[in-house]
Amino acid sequence: MKSPAQQRQGSDDEIDLFELALLIWQEKVTVLLVTVFVTVLAVFYALFATPVYETEVTLLPPHASDIQGYNQGLIALKDTDSSWLTKHTTKSVYDTFLKRLYSKELRNQIMEELYLPRLPEKEEILNRQALQQRFEKIVSVRRPDPKNTPDLYTVQVRLSDPEHATELANGYVDLAIQQAKQRLKADVEAEYTRVQLDLEAQLASLLQQAEQERKSELIKLTEALWIAESLGLEQPILPDGKSTIEGAAYVDRNLLYMRGVKALQAQIRVLEERDSEVPFIDEYPELAAKLALLRAFKLDDRQVNVATIDEAAEVPIKPVQPKKTLIVVISGLVGGALGVGAALIMALVKRRRRA
Repeated sequence: MKSPAQQRQGSDDEIDLFELALLIWQEKVTVLLVTVFVTVLAVFYALFATPVYETEVTLLPPHASDIQGYNQGLIALKDTDSSWLTKHTTKSVYDTFLKRLYSKELRNQIMEELYLPRLPEKEEILNRQALQQRFEKIVSVRRPDPKNTPDLYTVQVRLSDPEHATELANGYVDLAIQQAKQRLKADVEAEYTRVQLDLEAQLASLLQQAEQERKSELIKLTEALWIAESLGLEQPILPDGKSTIEGAAYVDRNLLYMRGVKALQAQIRVLEERDSEVPFIDEYPELAAKLALLRAFKLDDRQVNVATIDEAAEVPIKPVQPKKTLIVVISGLVGGALGVGAALIMALVKRRRRA
């Protein structure tokens, strides 16, 4: 149960609140004028402020068929273990594209080629740092939902000119794709050149080795011919107790002169008149075929892609700023609060003058 003092205090509080409401009511015109004034200012701002339009390009990784051209060398060489050439995957190709998409070089090039030429002359006097800071706010690369769609990226552009915004967004992505293709093409061609040099070196080494073996064989046969002529062995003979096959192998390993003068002269003549060692090198045809395939291979940029444009930027119709309805509502609330504050101040001033 409240004491008489507490009841009087509560009554005084109620009277104070009532008097406060009465004071505000007495200055209702002031409240209304201030609210209307602030709201009208906000409406003028909403109507005459420069509209900002937003558009974006949505990007996804390339399909497997899009990057097949980068692996044509592997397919042609049947190099399933990638021991000769690097195997490109959709992820590795998309990562190369994303690096270009986020690069400062690309951003600066887009700013120079597509943004600065459209600026009014009075804005071109801004220093480069100020222009770059403004451009950072105009163009943004984002990943909207890293958890559910980690490979989905967007290039978003906000400008007062909707057509320019669309051109900037699509141009940004197109240039990123072009630069990524150029980078990958350069890497692939450099790798093909390296492999070609390796194959050429292997083939040259095989030819050199075969030539050395031919010369060595000639020396052995020449010495064996001298011995056979000294012994008067015109026809080949086999060692006693050896079968034909076994004896021939024994002669080849140890006693070449037993082939006889006629056979040795014929062999020496064939080796001396031989035009090429290629038919006698088992590995040569396969390596030469790989080299020919690599030399004939030409990477066509039109047959590959480094990203999938899920949705290209389109010219926006409605601006995203200013939000006119929100501005009017907030200005009405702020104007009302300012009006109440002004009404209380005027009422207190009047009371003090009367006192």
